[in-house]
Amino acid sequence: MARKKNTDLKCYNPKSTAYWLKLNTKLTENQICNFTGINLLTYDALHLLNISPESPILNSQLTEDEIYKAEQEETYNMKNFLISKYNNI
Repeated sequence: MARKKNTDLKCYNPKSTAYWLKLNTKLTENQICNFTGINLLTYDALHLLNISPESPILNSQLTEDEIYKAEQEETYNMKNFLISKYNNI
């Protein structure tokens, strides 16, 4: 039996990942929300949620190069390497 792909899943621990990206990068709100799948209202309230930031680099969702590309071009959509790999198995 073939495994069903999870196309709804954009990011693991989306709020923690978004919070890390907000604190540690120059990415726009839209880039972070598109990557993690959270909405702008949640993004604006991240500092109130009492969550720990989680690095998408350490858990292999992003590379530093991917973040750098996105910081240089505001319309660039980052690729989640972990989700892509999981869906291609």
